Amino acid sequence: MKTTLDIDEDLLGAIKVEAARIGRSVHEIIEDALEAWLVRAEEAVDRDSAAVALEEHGRDGSVVAESWYSTLDAGPKSTNASDEA
Repeated sequence: MKTTLDIDEDLLGAIKVEAARIGRSVHEIIEDALEAWLVRAEEAVDRDSAAVALEEHGRDGSVVAESWYSTLDAGPKSTNASDEA
């Protein structure tokens, strides 16, 4: 998809030099840079979400898995006669 961007002249010049140095197009360099930026932004959101979850865990507490599973074992047993056979 085509778009038009206003890029600082010095920055674009540096991008052109780097693109020529490594044998890639300016388009590829800019696309890779934007993709890397987006990945970092998404990872930051993931880290923030994890931090919120840990904060909630610390505030609200939790149940250790073994304790939760033991409540299942202590639950009511089936009274269906076919289960006893």
